[in-house]
Amino acid sequence: MPSFNRSNRTGSHSSRPSSRPIRNRAGSHFDSTPTRPNMHLRPMRRTPYRSALYHAPRIYVSHGRKYTYTKKTRTSSSVFSVLMVIAFIVIAVGLVMMFNSISDINAIKADRDYYLNMIEHAETDSRYVREAEVLAYRNGDSGKYYIIYRIEGLLDGYSYQVYTEEQAMALYGETIRVAVSTPTLNDSTDSIPMDYKDFPLDADGEYIDAANTRKTYMIVSIAGAGAFVILLIANIATRAKGKQYIDETGSDADATSLSTINSPSKQDKKNPIRKCEYCGTILNQDDVKCPNCGAQSTTTV
Repeated sequence: MPSFNRSNRTGSHSSRPSSRPIRNRAGSHFDSTPTRPNMHLRPMRRTPYRSALYHAPRIYVSHGRKYTYTKKTRTSSSVFSVLMVIAFIVIAVGLVMMFNSISDINAIKADRDYYLNMIEHAETDSRYVREAEVLAYRNGDSGKYYIIYRIEGLLDGYSYQVYTEEQAMALYGETIRVAVSTPTLNDSTDSIPMDYKDFPLDADGEYIDAANTRKTYMIVSIAGAGAFVILLIANIATRAKGKQYIDETGSDADATSLSTINSPSKQDKKNPIRKCEYCGTILNQDDVKCPNCGAQSTTTV
């Protein structure tokens, strides 16, 4: 079996002679003597190129005229846009919570109709009326109370949150009449105190809480919609007021130049605008090269 020890390998990169002659590297980076005639050593510099002015404001066109917005206008518009997004989120959350409350109210109304029918049926059939002892009372929603009772010592039940504290205390330890869903008591038997029919819907603490929640989030949604409209109008007015028109001679000016140039007709002809022909940056009169790209060739507007 052959050994794969590195010392026994022949023809490796270290021992195999090269079949290609060594090329003369004169004139390369390893030799400072150029081989081409009339070649002068000079420092390398980056070739200027035309690039977009990322710092320049966006140019808009309306009815053949170019315009942009001042920096203050763009900042104000951005703030208004963020506030509008927040107002929209407030509207969305308010509507979701409001519709959830409406769904809860509809469920409470459906349960109320069910138990009123149970009471009405019990009044016509005595088999569905039982006696129950009030064992306790508890505080519920919106300051209302409910009672806990035991039907004939067999089945526990509780009422809706329709009692005041005084009413609940008065019923504690008393025997009351309740309507049941089945003539024979079992674990699935439903019940409700017979006096539940005497309380209006708006006396139910659970209904009061859901109605208040619906009202609160309705106000929140309306307030958010009003704020959104106000912010939208303010944003439109700000952008209309901060609009700055540009002639063809000043269409390539950057953000700092646009804030100082009111109109091309007001420029001093003795001091024309100097602009870099590669990147379009506006230059000062005493600039020798472009501060943005380093190019030395400029053009005059």
